[in-house]
Amino acid sequence: MRSTLGDGMQHKTTRNLLFGDLLACTPLAENVRRWRSARVGVSVMDEKLREKLRPMFEAIVNQHADLLKPAWA
Repeated sequence: MRSTLGDGMQHKTTRNLLFGDLLACTPLAENVRRWRSARVGVSVMDEKLREKLRPMFEAIVNQHADLLKPAWA
């Protein structure tokens, strides 16, 4: 099954998380937890914003599809 993030992004995210796992076993564990919590918080806020905006953009596309076509087409 393909990731929606794309292969490059998924690998980068996984690599960062594995590095975070290594740091979690050091005295930096508290900072790692804060870093992960912040990343999760940002991701959740982004997803909530997308879910709120999706119906609005779909309505715009449905009502004004003619305005979204290029003039030269």
